[in-house]
Amino acid sequence: MLRKWLVLAASFAVVATQTASGDIWDARVDALIANFTVDDILGQMTQIDMVDLVKSDGTLNEDKIRAFAKLRIGSYLNSPFSGGPTNG
Repeated sequence: MLRKWLVLAASFAVVATQTASGDIWDARVDALIANFTVDDILGQMTQIDMVDLVKSDGTLNEDKIRAFAKLRIGSYLNSPFSGGPTNG
């Protein structure tokens, strides 16, 4: 019975620590978002297909990457590299 209580107490301690840690991260995120401009928000909400960044020879188009970086794009989807090497 004592062992069950110790496990329960340890579980509560872990949850309490994670909640406090989560609160710190929430405050940091809130501070960052408070400084977002409309352009920042729109960029973060935009998702670009990775196929749009790859040249016909399979290399990345660095000019497009720089252009999308200036637009503050939030994420890239469908990596053409996720299936492993081609012709390999």
